[in-house]
Order: sequence, then C-alpha cells, then structure tokens
Amino acid sequence: MKFTFILLLVSALAGAFGQGFVQGEVLVKFREGQERTGEAITRSIGGVYSGGIPGIGVKQVRLPALVPVHLAIQIYSQLPFVEFAEPNFVARKAVVPNDPHYGNQWALPKVNAPQAWDLSIGSSNVVIAILDTGIQLNHPDLQSKLVPGWDFVNNDNIPDDDEGHGTHCAGIASAATNNSTGIAGLGWNCSLMPVKVLDHTGNGTYMNVAAGMTWAVDNGAKVLSLSLSGSSPSNTLLNAVNYAWNNGVVVVAAAGNSNSSTPEYPAWYSNCIAVGSTDSNDQRSSFSNFGSDWVDVAAPGSSILSTYIGSTYATSSGTSMATPLVAGLAGLLYSYMGINTPPSAIRAQIENNCVNVGNWVAFGRINAHASLSTAGTRQDFSPNSATISSGTAVSGSISDMATNNNVRYEIQSTTSGIPRLIDWYASAQVTWSGTLQAVEVRYKGNLTTGGSVQIYLYNFSSSSWVSLGNMALNSTDGVRTFVRSTNPNHFISGSGEMRFRMVRSTTTWTLFRMRTDQIQFTTVAQ
Repeated sequence: MKFTFILLLVSALAGAFGQGFVQGEVLVKFREGQERTGEAITRSIGGVYSGGIPGIGVKQVRLPALVPVHLAIQIYSQLPFVEFAEPNFVARKAVVPNDPHYGNQWALPKVNAPQAWDLSIGSSNVVIAILDTGIQLNHPDLQSKLVPGWDFVNNDNIPDDDEGHGTHCAGIASAATNNSTGIAGLGWNCSLMPVKVLDHTGNGTYMNVAAGMTWAVDNGAKVLSLSLSGSSPSNTLLNAVNYAWNNGVVVVAAAGNSNSSTPEYPAWYSNCIAVGSTDSNDQRSSFSNFGSDWVDVAAPGSSILSTYIGSTYATSSGTSMATPLVAGLAGLLYSYMGINTPPSAIRAQIENNCVNVGNWVAFGRINAHASLSTAGTRQDFSPNSATISSGTAVSGSISDMATNNNVRYEIQSTTSGIPRLIDWYASAQVTWSGTLQAVEVRYKGNLTTGGSVQIYLYNFSSSSWVSLGNMALNSTDGVRTFVRSTNPNHFISGSGEMRFRMVRSTTTWTLFRMRTDQIQFTTVAQ
C-alpha cells in the first residue's frame, strides 16, 4: 500500500516545477542545530551532499535515480526541522527575440518584457481582439497570428485595414515574435482577432464599437484592445464593457490624446482599464490625457515602432500605442495564470505591480515582469463526477446531457404549489505545488426563471459546506467565478478532492428548466 501511495504522489506532482531545474538535485536548508537530523533523513532517501553554501546553511543534495525532485521536496517540506527545500533552478539570460527591429523597440525592455518572457511567452489559446480599423490580413509579421474576425463597417468577414492604425496596434500587442522578421510583440504567442469598427478615415460609430466588443467576446476573445475613444458617454458602450467583464474578458482602452483630464469613453468606465502614455524617460507624454481618478495605468506610447499597412513598419505616438501594450500584458497573464482567471485578477496583477511615474495616473507605468512574477500559477480541473439530487418533491425529469465529465444536466418540472429543492453536486481531483493562495469555482448555466442559486464549497477541515455566495439566474447563460482565499487548503481533502454544491429552493414555479453547461475548479499557487 505504501508503494502504491508513493506512485500516486509522484504522478500527482510530476511537472509541477516544469523543466527549468537540475534533474536529480534539490537545495535544502535545515533549521539551526538540526543538521545531523537532516543528514540522517538525507541518507534514508538515498541522497548525498554534493555541495553547499556554508554562509547561508544551504545544502546541495544529489538524489538517487528512483527519487524524483518533486517527491524529495515533498518529503523534506513536511519535516518540522527543514526551513525550506526547493529545486536547483536554472538561471539564464533574459529572452531576447531575434526579430531584426527589436533593437528599435525601446518600450519592450522599458516594461521588462524580456524578463517576463522568461516566465511566459504566451499561448495561442489566448485571443487579443484589436477593435480598430482592421488588420492587414497578409502582413508577414501578423498573418500567422490571426483568428477569424469581422468587419462591422462593411458587414463582412474580411476585416482588412485600409487606414493603418489597427495594423500598427496589432503588432504592438502580439506581432509574430522570434520569427527573424520585423518586430516583436509583447504577447508573443497570443493570437490576434481583427475586428474592424473604424473606417478608412479612422472614425466609427458607438454602435459598431459596442457590436464589435460583444461579437469578440462571443467568439472567444479574452482581451479587448480599444485604441479609440469618444468624448460623449453612452449607455450602449457602458453595457458592452460590462458584458465583456461579466463574461470573463479584460477590456483595455485608450485614455485619449488631448493633454486633458476630461474623461474619454469607454476608458472612463469602471470595468475598463484606462491607459495613458509615457515616453522613454518615464515622463507623461505631452499629448496624454491624465487624472488619477480615472486613468488607471500608463504604458510607453511615444515613438513606438510597429507593423503597418503595405507589409511595412512605421513609428507612431499616442495612447493608442500604449493601449495594445497593456493588452499584450493581459494576454501574457492569461497564458501564465490560466485562461479562466477572473478579469479582476488579471487587472489586479497589472495595476498592483506598476512603476510610479507620478500622480497623474492611478497606479503607474506597467511592469510586465513584476506582473507575472508575483502572479500565482493556476491549474484548472474539470469534475470527475457530478450528480443532481431531486431533493424535496421535485417531479418531472432529470436529464444527463453530458458530453464530457458529466457536467451538463437539465431538470424540468411541471408541478406547482409544493416545495422543490434542486441540489447539484460536483467534485474534482486536484493537485498543486507551492503555497496555495486560493481555490476557485467557475460556473456557467441558466434557469428559466429569476432568482438565484446558493453556491457552496465543502470545508474538509470542519466537515461542513461553506457558502461562497449567490448567483443570479435567468434564461441566458450566466458565468461567475467564486474565489476562496481564506484557508484555501481546507477546501481540498487529503486525497486532493474539491466538492462543489448548488442549491435552489422554491414553491412558485409551474415550469422550470435548469441547465448547467460548465463547471471548472481552479487552484492558485505561488
């Protein structure tokens, strides 16, 4: 039985540290006066000391072939006389792409992009939508990055750029990088979605902008980059911003180029990251709008080299250039933290790790490396089991519509006037390494009535269900992520199980249908 347990443990922890460390070695520090005890433990697992640093008491341990690094760290870390145990990580020079114009892109080293790329070079699964004049679809530094988009100006599926602005913004966010061509984009591997909402003069209606935002969200974008603004507030724009936010999408928008504190839209809205511009000396660009009450972050926007129409490259300035840099950083963060990370967590990592550049902006100038290096890495898990209890006096039917992991169900009932309780359970086997920062549950579903359901996670320490809050219900799909950061380890059993519960009780329905489309468990560890 012990041997079986060790095999399972190794399997669960495998890959937790990636490949950036020396195989067969760990670094261990024993608490003062416990060195002999530590030596005995090291011998018991077949390890030998192969070096050390006397000044700080760190021992370099060479492990036997049958004991992997992850298991050794697990063993050492559970012992009270061990201060820490960790892999012997590999240091390397910061990533510098081979794009020939990279040396002219001062903004990327300014925001510590090379150091950030050591942690993540993005994922093609993360889509950054460029809502602008379109993108040159056959640009040699962009065409490999594109996913299908839409042209709201000409109402077709060919969102080509006939002005240049959108192509310039696209390259800043995520030009093809390390491809020996042109420039590098901060998002590196992140995909680009061309959404043409501005015409050949660089102008567009709020209707097209809002329609483009919702279309991009519905078609898989995780970041919306809007290098555009208007001087008039609009409920239509506000609703589009909130639609994106409520569906787990980060919205980034230019603060404007009027050297003014007057709000611009949609940047002004609270669920949008408003971006001002800085120069190479970290001073506010002379044209950039300002105001610590609404301009959230700044990014380099003066004399920025990027892709341009005609398969060329050009230098331009504006908060329009700063905005896609922030969007590219959001793309890297989604790649690093997990695609189902709540937009609030992505935004917090951007805003809370800025460099102070003055009181004209709320948080400061973005720092890509600091944003990634302080972010907890996320692991997502789908349920391995799910059941619906008919509860109290539910008549009708319960239908399993699952295609994967038994997570899609429908309940229907036609009986009225009696209490009915829907009790929905799901569980998942999860693993993590490092210090657990939070556990999350992401739920998507709908119910053909109003009201709400109560969401719970099971506390294995107290053997009780703990409420995470309510989720409003209606006939359209709703998505919400519930986060538990207080004692998160209490919500994972010793065997690595998380349990989710959803309860809805009513006496008034005559006909209802509950559909659960998606449930995702996430652990967040540093």
